[in-house]
Amino acid sequence: MWIPAYLQERGTLESKLQTAGFLAPPTSAEFASLAFRWSLELGVIVLAEILVIWWLEIRHKKYHQKSADFGLDSRLKVDIQWSNARTIAIILILVGFVSTIVLPAPGLESRGLGGQGIQTMLRTCLVSGLALLVYFRCFQSKLYFAILIGGTTVLVLANVRSPLVVLFLAYIASEISIRRSGFSGRRSAALLILLAAVALLGSFMSTMRANITRNLGLSFSDVLSDTFGNPLIGIYQSGVDSLDGYRFSSAIAQYELPRPSDLALAITTFIPRSIWTDKPNAIGVDVSTKYLGYQSSGQFLSPVGYFNLVWGSYAMAVLSLFLISLIFAALIAKYYSSFWLCILLVVVFRFLIGGSSFDIYYGLVLVIPVVLVKCVVSWEAKSAASTAISGKSRTGVENPKRIALTLRTSTGARRSR
Repeated sequence: MWIPAYLQERGTLESKLQTAGFLAPPTSAEFASLAFRWSLELGVIVLAEILVIWWLEIRHKKYHQKSADFGLDSRLKVDIQWSNARTIAIILILVGFVSTIVLPAPGLESRGLGGQGIQTMLRTCLVSGLALLVYFRCFQSKLYFAILIGGTTVLVLANVRSPLVVLFLAYIASEISIRRSGFSGRRSAALLILLAAVALLGSFMSTMRANITRNLGLSFSDVLSDTFGNPLIGIYQSGVDSLDGYRFSSAIAQYELPRPSDLALAITTFIPRSIWTDKPNAIGVDVSTKYLGYQSSGQFLSPVGYFNLVWGSYAMAVLSLFLISLIFAALIAKYYSSFWLCILLVVVFRFLIGGSSFDIYYGLVLVIPVVLVKCVVSWEAKSAASTAISGKSRTGVENPKRIALTLRTSTGARRSR
């Protein structure tokens, strides 16, 4: 938030709060006060990271001993757990593609409305399936690569940025899993270039969407000019407005009652409004409509800004930031060699920028279909394996369980030598 604050102070970057006639751009004095708070909040996040690293160091010897006894390293165990990833990915892609046709998404101007949880989850199966292809590098298959290109094209034409962020972070998660010892300078430069390309594409899509929903009358060349004329400004102007949300929530916190029930929207968003007719809107949507004149969309609030409105206290907001940072750091440490790292990175990225229970909900939308399909496919595979084992045992072939035990024992012996 330092960069947009600096740009807004000098009049280079337009503030949505100023456009709505709510707040003027930050002054030098306010900038200094905000910088102190941001340093404190950043320190809280770093402290959570340090505590998780310390906890991992304490458990390292015990965990290492368990891994050695098992006879398999953690990456191999993860690969075994995802041995049916191809089947899972294809099922998700098919379900998502059919749902996109049968249950089309509402117009861009209505995308912020609630009560679309189940339909959204079915359509998002396409994103989850494509993310699996990205994470497992299309299983080294040209056919799966073609499916990935086709699916990504469909997502780009839908003019929504979130799915592209998911695919990018799936690639990052895959890189982390493969290159756990670190990234070379060349690889880091390539990832930065890819990040810039994704950010510019997202900026273009955001400008195009604003042109459609607000009837700005811009031509295609005008949108390109706005996006690439000043790339840095274009990226911040396209919706990365955490600074506006932080200042906005600080200004209205004293006038709003605390609403801790908003945390439950991560789950209740799945409930259609046809069933729960008086289901409350998210805080961001309510206060944006009330103070900024927005229709169905909501202003990003930033993590501390969101918790400030949830609890009505800055101290509680900082404490909540510490706790959720602790949880995120522990989960990332646990799943850093698994596809689930992709989902965690998506949730963390969205929450750090937007700050909303909706970001947790979006993570669940990505996770639930994968878990359900994975359970069904695994159950089918185990049933088939049990049938095969029973047949071989009756024919006199040596029991595969005994073979597996022999292999594990021999592997452990080789490691001990």
